[in-house]
Amino acid sequence: MGKPKSRPAVTTSGPWAGYPRLVQHCGYERAAIVGHDRGARVATRLVKDHPDAVERLVVMDNIPTRIIFERMDAEIARGHWFFIFNNVPDLPEALISGREETCLSSFSRVGATTLNF
Repeated sequence: MGKPKSRPAVTTSGPWAGYPRLVQHCGYERAAIVGHDRGARVATRLVKDHPDAVERLVVMDNIPTRIIFERMDAEIARGHWFFIFNNVPDLPEALISGREETCLSSFSRVGATTLNF
């Protein structure tokens, strides 16, 4: 098995790099952005990277990542294991690659938040 590709830190320079052009193409100079749950993190990053293209920002049902990790202890880590797992560079891809169906079906059987390690 080859080395998994590294993934960059959360950024809006990739798929979102064209966001200002998209807003202008739709006939606007700036647009309102709404982010929910994990999408709130993406929306926040978008505003930081392209502030001139955003009129206002709404983020809902999201605890800032900084707060989550400041309060992290063993009990919280067990309940939010997926934050930690998905933050380890290359590990999720290496463990799941080629086993996507097994991984997803295990989540649907027991639910992601009920997995206990």
